[in-house]
Amino acid sequence: MNMLGSLTFLIMHLSTVMTPLFLQGCSNATCGEGLVSEKTSPSDLNNKILEILNATKPCESLDDCDTVEVSLVPKSRKKTSSERILVIDGGIRLAAYTRYKSKVLDHLIANEDGKYVSNPQKIRVPRPIFEVLSNLLDEQNADTPAFHLNDVAGEFVKHLKCVDSNSAHGSEIFGTLADLNPEAEFVIADLIDSYRSGFCEFYTSKDAREKYKTQLRTASSSLSTQIMEHEIEYVNMSLGHEREVLEDRWTRFCSGKVPDSFFELQKTFFTEFYEPLFANKEVVFVQAAPYSRFGLLENVDPEFYSDSQNIDNRLAVSGFSEIDPKLPILGSNNTDYLKDFFKGPWNSVDVYINFGVMHERPYRKGPFPVLLSTEGVGADALFDRPSTSSATPVGLSYLNYLKKSGLIKGSGQELVSNFKNYHQGKLVEPARYKQFEIYRLGRLP
Repeated sequence: MNMLGSLTFLIMHLSTVMTPLFLQGCSNATCGEGLVSEKTSPSDLNNKILEILNATKPCESLDDCDTVEVSLVPKSRKKTSSERILVIDGGIRLAAYTRYKSKVLDHLIANEDGKYVSNPQKIRVPRPIFEVLSNLLDEQNADTPAFHLNDVAGEFVKHLKCVDSNSAHGSEIFGTLADLNPEAEFVIADLIDSYRSGFCEFYTSKDAREKYKTQLRTASSSLSTQIMEHEIEYVNMSLGHEREVLEDRWTRFCSGKVPDSFFELQKTFFTEFYEPLFANKEVVFVQAAPYSRFGLLENVDPEFYSDSQNIDNRLAVSGFSEIDPKLPILGSNNTDYLKDFFKGPWNSVDVYINFGVMHERPYRKGPFPVLLSTEGVGADALFDRPSTSSATPVGLSYLNYLKKSGLIKGSGQELVSNFKNYHQGKLVEPARYKQFEIYRLGRLP
């Protein structure tokens, strides 16, 4: 699509999606399914949350606390669900098991052989946390945006001290996706322990290498099966296997001399895990781009073997942070906005998301921050941690909006191709133009 065609289509689209709901002749009941109704306004909901939290003093330890043990009940997808997203990451527990449990179909964990199987965990949470996240929000007000709960976040956090499932990187990734895509359903998968014993033994013998390759192939094959069974459309993966990452893991987990080259190991990750996974061309794999101060050479860079490959159904996402650059809606290629370590991978990055905050701490927000929530009440937010991995769920959400709004069409590799052709530049500001499903569906004004 050329620039004139893109702009014409865009103007026609915006004249439709930006028409106020009351001009389209419908009420919340018919146009905004899941919205907080007049009976449960944001202020009323916040008051109910405070009432629950203030009724009990925050616990100092789980042993001295009234807790609820929760787990996830695997379920079949809804026939009417709009999109299904597989999130491969670590530490996705509290939000998935309480706040958004009605949207999570299953929790996959790789066993000792590397095979991904359904394996929901059990976690204990203080009763007030359970009542707020599971009963009040998920069961009664499931589509309430995190933004509407900012006023009670401070009190809510006080009760989180005794949750026995520590939040990790995946918590903020999942929370972002669930908040920005209210109609999505999810499957979550813990990261495979790719640094298990086989990793450290990789260079010791041919048999050790073959054993490790088998584990990676098993993990990839079983994930592919789960993707087909759940009819997954998008996979969010903040994975990276560049040399710097592998060298760090080797130093931390393995004994003996650090190998002179990790190229064979990097190639093994790609050929045994990534390549078979990416073979399903009907699925979009959205992956965090690497950092590099040096320009990456596409398809041949030995330091970033997996990241520099040209994958037609992979969307590589990075980020940057400027308060108010006023980028055009179709994007910009002005690399002056990028720090050096974001510029290096330019040829391997498909889209850069502006977080809309200052580069330096305390990350003061501009007029269009990518997320408006603070803590999120049950789902960690990305408001103060701009990075490539935290840009990834935002990039996926932006892609999903463009598809659902009709600006681009297709699935898998066709959708990725249309996404690239739609833009005039890689640097985009979806928050400025409200290009997320949470806005299109009327959850936020």
